[in-house]
Amino acid sequence: MCHLVLLLPLFGLTVFWLWPPAVAVSVYLVVLFLSASVYYLALVAMRLPLTAGREALAGARGKVVSLDSGELRVRVQSEVWRASASEKVNLGDPVEVQGIDGLTLKVKRIGDGAQSNGADQQRGSFEGRHDAYPAGGLS
Repeated sequence: MCHLVLLLPLFGLTVFWLWPPAVAVSVYLVVLFLSASVYYLALVAMRLPLTAGREALAGARGKVVSLDSGELRVRVQSEVWRASASEKVNLGDPVEVQGIDGLTLKVKRIGDGAQSNGADQQRGSFEGRHDAYPAGGLS
């Protein structure tokens, strides 16, 4: 059904049967302009970067929010995830997602953990919202 808009210029040709040529040409030019605009917007939308799903998490940055009972939890893109790290991380350390194994993120610590230059917040760690979830994470 949504593909019918691609045929709009073809349907617009019927105005040449209904109206005099001077009126039909002007109406058809408007239809042609609207169709070209829709085609352009569709092409732009198809080239946008991914914003959801597994592929969008690769390289995303976050922050360690919980280390309860040896289970690591990180906040990435405003969500709390279970994570595993190949090196030791501390509460509050900035991390970067290296991969995904099921529902567990594989992360690595970035920087020295003592400084925050704002880059983590731009990628979705939301540093100021430590109270959004209980200390044990989501159950």
